Formats: sequence, C-alpha cells, structure tokens
Amino acid sequence: MSSELELLKKRIEREKAARQEAETLLEAKSYELYLAKKELENEIERRTTELNNFEEKYRKVMENLELGMIEVDTEDKITKVYPSFIKLTGYTDEDLLGKIAKDILLADPAFLQTISNQNSKRKDGESGIYELPLKKKNGEVIWVIISGSPIKDINGNVVGSVGIHYDITYKKRTQEALEQANYEAEKARMSEKRFLANMSHEIRTPINGILGMAHLLADTMPSPKQSEYIRAILYSADMLQNLVSDILDISKIEAGEMQLMEQTFSLKDLISSILQTFRLRLTGKNVELDFNYDSEIENEVIGDSTFLTQILMNLLSNAAKFTEVGKIGVEVGLLCKLGDYYMTEIKVSDTGKGIPANQIGKIFDSFKQVDEQNKSKYGGTGLGLAIVKQLVNLHGGEISVDSEEGKGSTFIFTMPLKDSYQKPKDLIEMSENLSDTVFNAKILLAEDNLLNLKYAESLLTKWGIEVHKAENGLIALQLHENHKFDLILMDIRMPELDGYETTKKIRENDKLTPIIALTASAVNDEIEQARLFGMNDILTKPFAPNQLKAMLGKYLLVQKPSENRKIQEPEETTNDYLEKIYGNDVRYASDMFELFLNTVPAQMQQLENLVNDAKIGDIGYLAHQMKPSFSMVGIPELTTSFQSLEKLAKNQSEIFEIKNEFKTIKTLFENKLDWIKSESGKLKSKA
Repeated sequence: MSSELELLKKRIEREKAARQEAETLLEAKSYELYLAKKELENEIERRTTELNNFEEKYRKVMENLELGMIEVDTEDKITKVYPSFIKLTGYTDEDLLGKIAKDILLADPAFLQTISNQNSKRKDGESGIYELPLKKKNGEVIWVIISGSPIKDINGNVVGSVGIHYDITYKKRTQEALEQANYEAEKARMSEKRFLANMSHEIRTPINGILGMAHLLADTMPSPKQSEYIRAILYSADMLQNLVSDILDISKIEAGEMQLMEQTFSLKDLISSILQTFRLRLTGKNVELDFNYDSEIENEVIGDSTFLTQILMNLLSNAAKFTEVGKIGVEVGLLCKLGDYYMTEIKVSDTGKGIPANQIGKIFDSFKQVDEQNKSKYGGTGLGLAIVKQLVNLHGGEISVDSEEGKGSTFIFTMPLKDSYQKPKDLIEMSENLSDTVFNAKILLAEDNLLNLKYAESLLTKWGIEVHKAENGLIALQLHENHKFDLILMDIRMPELDGYETTKKIRENDKLTPIIALTASAVNDEIEQARLFGMNDILTKPFAPNQLKAMLGKYLLVQKPSENRKIQEPEETTNDYLEKIYGNDVRYASDMFELFLNTVPAQMQQLENLVNDAKIGDIGYLAHQMKPSFSMVGIPELTTSFQSLEKLAKNQSEIFEIKNEFKTIKTLFENKLDWIKSESGKLKSKA
C-alpha cells in the first residue's frame, strides 16, 4: 500500500514539474507572440505612414502636373471624380457622378467613333492614348490627351477604366498657328513663284521680239552704220536678258528649286565650245584666251553640263568685264579620282584689275560689287558670283578666289564628275556643219505673239521647213486634225486654249509627234508641267537661231542642201531610235516590250500601294528596281523621274514630296502606256 502511495506521489510530482515547465514555456511563447504582435503593429503603422506619404506625394505630383483623373464603369458612367479633374474642368462631383462621360464632356461629336473604339479596347483589357476636345463647365473647349487604362477586379475581369487627362490646348493652338503660318508662307512662296513666272514671261517675250527682229535685220546686208546700231540693239537686249536670268536664277536657288540633271557630255569639247563663243565678246580687246586640260580626265563625263556652262560663262564674263589687255585662262586639273568620280579643279584666271583685299570676303554675296562705280561702268546686278557659288555648292564642290589688286584674279572651284564608260552615239553631229543643216519637214508653229511668230517662221522657212501657223490653241488643234506634222512648236501661254491643254488634247490621239514647249518662263514648275502634259522638250525664249536649230536637230532627220532626201515619218524616227538599243533584232525588241507590259504595270500598282502606305524604304528599293525599264522601251524621261523618286526616298524626304513625284510619274506612265502597247503590237507583227 505504502509503495503504491509512493509511486502516486512521484507521479504527481512529475506531472507538477511538467506542468510548471509547460507554463514556463507557454509564458515564454506568449511573450514572443507579444513582441511579434508589437513588431507587426509597428510595421503596419510604418507602412501605413509610408503609404499615406506616398499617396500624398503622388496626389501632389498629380495636382502639380494638372492631370485630371476620373473613373468610369463599363457603360461609360462616371464612378469617381478626382479633385484634379474638378480643377481642370470646373465641374463638381454632383455634376459628374453617375453621368455618361461623353454626353457631358465631349465637345465635338466627330470624336464619338474615337471614344467607341477606345472603350472597346478597354473592355478587352488594353490601354490607349488619344486626343479629343473637352467641354469645360463654363463652355470653354480645351484639348486634352487621354491615357486610358482598364480597371480589373480580383478575378481579372474588367469592371471599368481610369482616364488621365492632360491639357494640351496651348500646344494644339500653337501647332495650329504654326500650320497656318506655314500655309501662309507656302501661299506667299507660290505667289512669288507665280509672280516670277509671269514677270519672266512678260519681260522675256518683248526681249525675244527685239532679239528676233535684230537677228533678221542683220541678215538683210545692212550698211556699216546700220550694223553698228544692230550690234548695239543685240548687246542691250542680251544684257537685259542676262539681268532677268540672274534675278530668276538666284530666286530659284534660294527657294531650293534648282535640281541637277545628270547627262553624258564631253567636258573638253564643252569648254572649248564655250571659249569659242566667248571669243566674240573679246572683239576689240587685246586679250588672249588660254585653255589647258588634264589628259588624266576622260573626255566624256557625267554631270550637269547646263549648270557647268552657266558657272563658266559667269566667271568668264566677270574676267572679260575687268580685263582690257592681257590674258584670260581656263585650266582643268585632276585633284584625285575616287571610284568612278573625278574630283576636278577648274581655274578661271585673268590679268585684269584684281580685287582689293578688304573686298574679297564680300564678292560672293548677293547684289554685291567690288566698287559701286562698277555698276555704272560695267553694269550687272551683282548676282553673278552669288549664283556661281550656289551652283558649285549644289554640285558638292567649293569655290575660292586668289586676287591681287592691279595684277588679276584666279577663281578656283572643285566639281565631282562621274567617269562615263559608255560613250553615247549622237543622232546628229551638231558641232559640225550646223550652219549648212536643212530640214525637209512640216512643222506646226503655235505662237500668239506676232513678233515671235514672224521671227520663228522666218528662221524655219530659211531652213527649208514648211510652216503652218496657229495664233491660239484652238487653231492649232484644227490644223493638227487636218495635217500630219513632223514636229510641233507650242507656246505655253496662248489665248482661247493654252499650250498645256492643247498638248493634252493632241496627246489623246497622237503620242508620237514631238512637241517642243516655247516659254518665256524659266521656273521649274513650268518645266515640270510641260513634261506632265506630254511635251517632249522645252525651249526658253528668247532663243538664238542656233538654239532653235539644235533643238530641231534632236527630233528631226537632217540633210545637206545638195541632198534631196525625204524626211522619215515620226513612226520611222521612233524605230530608228529603238534600233540604237536593239539593232536589227526585232524579236529581242518584241520580247523586251512584252516583258515590260507583263511586269511594269503590276509594279506600278505595287509602287502606288507603297506610296499610299508611306513605306519609304520599300519605295526607294522598288523605284531603283524599275528605273532602267523605261529606257528599254524608249522613254528615258521616266527613267529620270524614277531616279528623282529614288533620291527622295533615299533622303527620307517628306511623304507629300514623294506622293507629288509619284503623281507626276503615274500621269506620264499612263500617257505613254497606249503608245507602248501600240509599239509592242507592231514589233510582234514584224518578229
């Protein structure tokens, strides 16, 4: 019994000890929990404070940024309005809560579709940014850019959206003002261009009459005294023509309207020809002309021969003006050859009066002359050297001058010219026996100015040409319907029907007869318009007899006076041109025309799609690919147009410039397509 009590006692003691140990452990754990609870409470308090601070900071940022915020449900009802939005629009909570956002806020119903599209995106869980006009409570309309994002519940379902509104009214109005200013500036520029075109026409037309009559008078075997008067008339008219040309040229250069037109030409022959012509200006002066040409430069190069001629004529005229005795020299040297390009250095030197050191820095400025006395003594506008510098820069070259007063000046300019590996075959050797050339041809001359009409008719008749005259476009159309002409000379500005519209109507049924535009205007738009309406070339008035003859020689077969050879019809002239490309291989020519018709129209449609989609890189690639095709069917002018389009794309030009160039290409292509199909049919029948 006692032993059992002893065991029970020990058991109770053990349980008591265990309970005490458990209580001690529980007390310790309770304390730990207490500490953890306090730490958690402190952390919650700290994070709550941080969150409140962050919210306060975010709220202040939003308020400072003036970002108006509202929330809407999926039905576009406003569910929450932030103070910043109230500040932005002037509405109160009561004005907005529960209202359809677009009904109360949208200022222009034209944007309803925009809102509908954005709401659809929000329902699909997408964000979006867009602009629209917002109506404030006071009726004022402001422009806002809205960043809209979806609001989702815990299950990921879209239950509404939040819109952040930023006021861009000032930016929008500034942009509109800038666009208006650009519009006004462009309008003013176009007015200036029209003014230049009109003035060019109005001034050049009487000059052409004066020069024309003077040239005809010179052919009537005048007396020595009369010859002296004629020379004075020609000199004065020529000087007036140069003044007009200088003013027009500097205007076009400053407007960025001068474009390089690359062509193959003989550099040495070009300069020799310029010097040969220039010798006439030195009559009566004891001045020697000297010319040196570096044999390392190939005779034939690729560049803009027209601008190079203008540069050299300006520099030579300047040299002759100030050199009474001594020497004027032209030296062409090779600085280096980079790939296919010659970097040429051309010097024009004289032994004239020279330029004072303090004036050298000013001579390339517009309307500047070394000495005001020069204006009265030598004439001129002070634009010649300014034009020269601009044209040299346009070629990617540089110009400088070395001069010593009393000893002379040397103008030095560099110009990159491309090596020409393929030598062109001239249809007519214009440089040989030009004065003996006659044409057995019938020409329609459309010109409303009686002086110009008489001048051109006299020249054409003297060269053996049968001339049919038209004083306006309507008469020209009637004559064209009743006669088959070898060539048409078409004045652009005529009464009843102008040259453009007359050409357009002629081209509806006649794609082949060469039409040469006669214009007293020298602006690019007129040249581009002439090409667009289907004219083959352009001759600027006033023109000298040899200029008209050279132009005719490009399109008509010629014969010596002793020959009695019949002129070929235009169709044969076209075939003669194609023979230069294909020789006598009619089947090959037929295959090329057929290949052209099978591929190029589809490429044109592809190109139009690229232009509409503004894919500039792809436009440049396709233009480059299509460019050679047109020369193969006898339309090199379209090759030139594609070259311009490719250049615009390569330079990442504005899309409106690319679209304008493509519009020109498309019109020209459509005008030529029927002719290509007709030629293809003829070639098939002969193959």
